[in-house]
Amino acid sequence: MSAPRIDRDDLWLLLELMAAVGGTAEGGCTRLAYSEEEDQAHVLLASWAAESGCTSGRDEAGNLYLFRAADEGNTEAPLLIGSHLDTVPSGGRYDGAYGVIAGLAVLRALNSSQTRTARPVVVAAFRNEEGARFAPATMGSGYFAGTIDLATVLSATDRRGVKIEELLEQGESSVRPGKPYCYLEAHIEQGPVLVTEGVPIGVVSGVFAQISAEVAVTGREGHAGTTPMGVRRDALVGASRIIASVRDIAGKKSAGEEEAVATVGEVSVSPGSRNAIPGRVIFTLDIRAPRLQAVDTLYRTITARATEIALEENLKAESRVLWSDAETGFAPVCVDAVSAAARELSVPSRPISSGAGHDAVNLAQICPAGMLFIPCRNGISHSPDEAITPFDAFTGASVLLSAALILAR
Repeated sequence: MSAPRIDRDDLWLLLELMAAVGGTAEGGCTRLAYSEEEDQAHVLLASWAAESGCTSGRDEAGNLYLFRAADEGNTEAPLLIGSHLDTVPSGGRYDGAYGVIAGLAVLRALNSSQTRTARPVVVAAFRNEEGARFAPATMGSGYFAGTIDLATVLSATDRRGVKIEELLEQGESSVRPGKPYCYLEAHIEQGPVLVTEGVPIGVVSGVFAQISAEVAVTGREGHAGTTPMGVRRDALVGASRIIASVRDIAGKKSAGEEEAVATVGEVSVSPGSRNAIPGRVIFTLDIRAPRLQAVDTLYRTITARATEIALEENLKAESRVLWSDAETGFAPVCVDAVSAAARELSVPSRPISSGAGHDAVNLAQICPAGMLFIPCRNGISHSPDEAITPFDAFTGASVLLSAALILAR
């Protein structure tokens, strides 16, 4: 029996094969939650698990689990490794998918070396982490962790009115692991710190707090050719001013210690005609900072400014919070395991916090959880330009394997 080792070439091949599912001409990937493409990705992953000597199963929300048994007769709580296979529209090839494939590589390394572990090791591919098609984000892991009930998952509806329950196969029995002993997630950084500093591993200490909100600006529709400029109540003009203020307000906050960021990512204009004055505009507002108090303060500042601008433009501005998450600190047992694994392999690492939300946030509600980051080119993610190197992919998976062995033994 040899020591378990990640197969570098096999890992990269699996990443490339997965990237082809929903691959775009620009080199990215569109694999929306509960789409045919994501279904295909789950089927492919399950087939790879079977080839590796592992079993698989799905729960009622469509999450996929790959199972590797512990030493014979051992019924200890499992070590869970996971991430997601869904992407944003025209997204990247490695966001989420890297963590799932790295988890599978860990199972393959354990099986090929015939390494036994005191705890079962399970890999999860959670559904709808991105929240690009259905709200809220991290829905699949939320269901697993019990922060979202099944009825909420099944009734979630996309912009076309399609419900998740219409997209799931009916009649399948649920197969899911029990409450994990610990949870680990490997992910690309989605930021520039590691690649700028030339550090191959980020030991994630926690995840920023976040608010996802929606702002509706209401004016009055009118004919583009016959309505004088002085009497118009153009909702798009007011919304544009508010959106510009989001950048300015968040920019001032970001100069302080809170590192706050705010983004408007979607805008819907009604009636959406070139010869009609917009009467209503709805846009999203995403705010993140290391602490929830800072997020709340920034949200109140932005919405107060929105009200002021609406009054100046003779409009009405209303906002509502879709969901919010407090900051999450990861468990020392998992953080220390990742750090120890990097030292064991003589891989340089640094502590890092995450501005992006991850499935690990939900898992941290029910068990010790931790993450590791690998660099991505220029810090770019959610884009066809998202890229990683085979060396960094191998290094991250090797650290994940070592950390898993520390926890699973």
